[in-house]
Amino acid sequence: MLFYVDSRVLVPRSLIAEVISSHTILQYLPHKKEAQNNVKYILDMCTGSGFLAIMMAHYFPNAIIHAVDISEGALEVAKKNVDKHGLQSRVHLIKSDLFDSLPSGIQYDIIISNPPYVTPDSLASLPLEFKYEPMLALAAGKDGLDFVRRLLTHAFVRPHPSLPSKLSSSKKTKEVKLQTGYLAEEGVMIVECGDRQRESVESIFPNIKFNWLTTSVGNEDVFLVGPKSW
Repeated sequence: MLFYVDSRVLVPRSLIAEVISSHTILQYLPHKKEAQNNVKYILDMCTGSGFLAIMMAHYFPNAIIHAVDISEGALEVAKKNVDKHGLQSRVHLIKSDLFDSLPSGIQYDIIISNPPYVTPDSLASLPLEFKYEPMLALAAGKDGLDFVRRLLTHAFVRPHPSLPSKLSSSKKTKEVKLQTGYLAEEGVMIVECGDRQRESVESIFPNIKFNWLTTSVGNEDVFLVGPKSW
């Protein structure tokens, strides 16, 4: 597949592309043999150029994909790619700060995300090519996990006036996680994080059983959570 990119988005290099093309996702979905045709809703959070959303649209032919980004520039690039691949009716672009402006009443069979996850120290040592890419798509707080925290929290618990504004991985979070989450009860969520962040992710959310997926660089960079993760 060919995609348009410019300085408003990251160059398509996410390891999640390997997970999609290797059919790994099907192993974790219910009714594996029918899953490819039965998936209805997919969320691509932090879509950037939209290339992962487009890959998912090709792989899950009956799914509607919501491709979300906070950057207007990134969504303009994504629109070029959606139009190029003729997927306007199935890949819907949404401007949102993560889950804040998503359509109500939808739970997603699959959530994928290649969020920002670079620490300040790592930013300084990135290869030259990254200097031409948007900082908004790279930096993620002191430990690089600001976005991963929000993704994991709100996949299982939607923000609600009666709940704390920031939920932790406490027992209380575990008890309410399935009430209003964005992830369907039998859905899966796949997230890319940075090198050497596996231990930190697991320590932040000790109640979650993470499935770390094997890619071309090892098994420390992409995790999957699903129905058997609790």
